Amino acid sequence: ATFGFIQMPAVVIYLCLVVGILINEWGKMKKMMTMYLLAKLTVILIVPYPLMVFLQQTLSIFLITDQMEVLSTILLFGEGSLEAAPQLLILLFIFMADTERDIAVIQKLSAISSIFSIAKTSIEMYFSESYSGATKDEAINHKYNYNDSLLKGQGLLGKLWTMAKLSPAFLTSLIYKVSVLAIISTLTREFFAIY
Repeated sequence: ATFGFIQMPAVVIYLCLVVGILINEWGKMKKMMTMYLLAKLTVILIVPYPLMVFLQQTLSIFLITDQMEVLSTILLFGEGSLEAAPQLLILLFIFMADTERDIAVIQKLSAISSIFSIAKTSIEMYFSESYSGATKDEAINHKYNYNDSLLKGQGLLGKLWTMAKLSPAFLTSLIYKVSVLAIISTLTREFFAIY
């Protein structure tokens, strides 16, 4: 059941892109070109989301551009908020709902992986650049930004060290919030779907 959220970020990103394209480009482009662009975007739904994130993260190590940073932020936000967070909440609910049952090693590893995925996403969002009223093109081309990213210009080890220094604050906040939600969900099982 916890693996059902793997493709959710891709579906949400796809729907947001489709709505954005239809709203912004429908009158400007020919209808056939818009439909062709939408058809090309269905690749997002076909490729498994974790594979897409892995490939993008690996590519961004070797290809360091502003556009890769924006794409990385979008993909990690999807992973942290739409995949890892619901998965972690369900896992903690399972752990707390039946305390007599032994927890499988894969479930423990999955919970730990979700915690670090959410924390990494939070840290990356915290370190990302700020914008002042940027449009889509200005954000992609990094115009009108405050150039305030704490990770900009650092190598891989420098980025990892900076993230490690601030990770305890993000991890403790995350563990507290998710634990409270899991406890409330366990105590009020009949209302679990609302959370």
